[in-house]
Amino acid sequence: MIFTSIEYFIFIGMLFIIYYSMPLKIRWVPILFFSVAFCSYASLYSLVVLVITVVVFYSLGLLVEKNKGSKAKKFYLYAAIVYSLSALFIFKYIDFFNGNVHYIAGIIGWNYNLKLLGLIIPLGLSYYIFQSLSYLFEIYNDRIKPEKNIGIFACYMMFFPKLASGPIERPQNLLNQFRQGNKFDYYDVTDGMKLFVWGMFKKLVVADRLAILVDTVYNNPSNYKGIPVIIATVFFSFQIYADFSGYTDMAIGSARIFGYKLSDNFRSPYISKSISEFWTRWHITLSQWLRDYVFLPIAYAVARRSKIAAFLRIKVDSAGYIIATVITMTLIGAWHGAGWTFIAWGLLHGIYMISSHFTKKIRRKTIIKLGIKQNSVFHNIYRIIFTFALVSFAWIFFKSDSLNNAFLLIKLLIPINSGYKILDINLVNSIIAISGIIIVYLYDLIKANENTRIEMYFYNSIVMRWSAYYILIFSILLFGSLGEKKFIYFQF
Repeated sequence: MIFTSIEYFIFIGMLFIIYYSMPLKIRWVPILFFSVAFCSYASLYSLVVLVITVVVFYSLGLLVEKNKGSKAKKFYLYAAIVYSLSALFIFKYIDFFNGNVHYIAGIIGWNYNLKLLGLIIPLGLSYYIFQSLSYLFEIYNDRIKPEKNIGIFACYMMFFPKLASGPIERPQNLLNQFRQGNKFDYYDVTDGMKLFVWGMFKKLVVADRLAILVDTVYNNPSNYKGIPVIIATVFFSFQIYADFSGYTDMAIGSARIFGYKLSDNFRSPYISKSISEFWTRWHITLSQWLRDYVFLPIAYAVARRSKIAAFLRIKVDSAGYIIATVITMTLIGAWHGAGWTFIAWGLLHGIYMISSHFTKKIRRKTIIKLGIKQNSVFHNIYRIIFTFALVSFAWIFFKSDSLNNAFLLIKLLIPINSGYKILDINLVNSIIAISGIIIVYLYDLIKANENTRIEMYFYNSIVMRWSAYYILIFSILLFGSLGEKKFIYFQF
């Protein structure tokens, strides 16, 4: 991991010199060149698929705009959707589909011998497909004009910091930045470097250390039960958060060095007081994408067709909420991976939200009867802990290799006091990992309450600031798990 980090630093350093030596209006050129190099370094195969997607959506964007008042406009939008679904199906879901058809065929006695293709998923496929679709949707709905410069559009699609794991950017945010170019700004550069180092700390010191503890249990689920399984499950919650948000911090930090502002993807998700709030704080750009292009259109469509509500014998708005939630959360699960464990994870979150929707009045009455103040510290802490427990439980499906392993681990959660194997783990590694969790969580609490005394004191004190910078850097060098563990979300 340290070797690839050094390579990335050299990469950023070279681009930094070239970028700020170019005229303002064509600074997108070295960005595009280095983005192509970044993608081709992953694999030429990934680059070819990405270039084809860029050309297809660039062309379709112009065609949708050109045929504004005709039926052809809708045809080109549907062509974009068909291309996107086809690309995702061929590269990501075809083996999952074939495996399930083969299983069903065996049950009914049908001879189905289509071999699995074993295709490698192109780098960042799920991210740039969603990003390109949002570009077409926004043009179709007359919210933006198509980009005429294919180089700038390619930058929007291929921008190297966000290519592998997002954020999923809307065209309104990023395209204008490439058109305008960015002047050198000392604070952008230094803020970007600080955020990048913080992301490295979260990945190398927290996530990769926790991975050692988590994998000890999850790779051998039948060997543990009770407390070790609970500890591993809680640790995985922090591992995946530190891993994914660590990548996002590095991506946003890299972009900021060159003056580009990417969207926030995390806002302290583990201080959420409900599952719905969790999804406004976790993987924000994906949540917003599905809200705008899937959830709301489905909810409105159901509201217009009250027969569905009558069939379910509930209110129109509740019927729309249920159907839209189930479809959206199933898509969230499927987007993350071609497997029933991911779909189960998404559906479980959907069940959480629907249950919360229908028990709102009961919970409110219960709180009043118990004499608990709704916004009291006690009540808020309880809600945060309860939401975290629900999220952690759902992560079991996300982390498990199969539904059988997931259900086995759930079964092994229960016998807390019966005999179980004690975790055979390194004490130093455990102390480093737990200390990392505490630091990340405290940081999130401070960030969630902006302009607090602690934050103001930190920014006003040179000693505090530079002490923190040195501690982070030396922590990465001394305690970072410097193997070559990939980011978890690279596989999606």
